[in-house]
Amino acid sequence: MRIKFLGTAAAEGTPAFFCDCPVCEKARKLGGKNIRTRSQCLINENLLIDYPPDTYMHTITGGLDLRKIESVIITHSHGDHFFPHDINMNAPPYNVGNVFHIVNYYGNGHIYYDLKPLADQQQNNITVNQFQLFEQTKISGYEVTPLRAVHDRREECLFFVIEKDGKRFIYGNDTGYFPDDTMECIKGKRFDAISLDCTTGKDRDGGNHMGFEDIIEMKKRLIENGNADEKTIFIAHHFSHNCGFVYEDTVKLLEPHGFLTSYDGMAIDI
Repeated sequence: MRIKFLGTAAAEGTPAFFCDCPVCEKARKLGGKNIRTRSQCLINENLLIDYPPDTYMHTITGGLDLRKIESVIITHSHGDHFFPHDINMNAPPYNVGNVFHIVNYYGNGHIYYDLKPLADQQQNNITVNQFQLFEQTKISGYEVTPLRAVHDRREECLFFVIEKDGKRFIYGNDTGYFPDDTMECIKGKRFDAISLDCTTGKDRDGGNHMGFEDIIEMKKRLIENGNADEKTIFIAHHFSHNCGFVYEDTVKLLEPHGFLTSYDGMAIDI
C-alpha cells in the first residue's frame, strides 16, 4: 500500500493567506517542504481521503489523477476537508471528455445530505454513501473502518482505518486523543503506519486537535493498546502555521520520538 500525503496543512495553509508571523515569513523565504496546502491523502492511485479546496492544486503539482479515483472517504464537513463545489466539475459542461467516470463518496450524515442532491442530479457520475460508525466497509478493494474523532461536536467527525493485503493504516487527523470507544474498537490490532494530527504543535490540546506533546502521549497509548510496535511507522500530520516551527525544526523535535514529519508530496510504502 502506497500512502501519499498530497497536502499537510490545517485550514489556513502555510504560509497562511494574510499572515506575516515568523513561521509564515520563514516558510515563504525557504519554500520547499515548508509550503503546505490543505490536507489530503492518496492511497495507491484509486482511494482519496478528503476533498479540500486544494484538490485542483494537487492535480497540477502533486501527481493526483482524479480520473483514476474510484472512491473518496471524507472525515468531516469543515471547508478545508470538504469542498463540494469542485465535485460538481465531474459533469458537463466542465467535464466533456470522460463524462461517465463514476466516483463513490463516503462520509457522515452532513456529507451525505450535502452531496445527495448532486448525486441525484448527476446520476451517472456520483454515488454518495453514509458511513456507520465502527462498521467496516469494503471500498474499492480496501476495508475501511470509520472511527470516532474528538473534534467538532456538532457533527460525527471521523477518521479511518484502511486495510489491504494484510497491511493496516490509521489516518488520524482532526482529532484530539482517541476516545474510549475508538480505542476499544482497535484494541489489539497492530498497524503498519499511524498518522496523527499535530495541528497545534508547541501547544498542547488533546480535545479537538493535538500538538507535539499530545502525539507523543498518543503514541504511548497506542503501544499500550496493542496497536504499534518498533516496526510501526508514526507520522505527524496536519500542521497549522500556529504550531510555531517550520519543517526542519519540526523534524528535529519529533525525530527523537520516532515520528516522521509529513510534507506535501511525501509518500511511504507499507
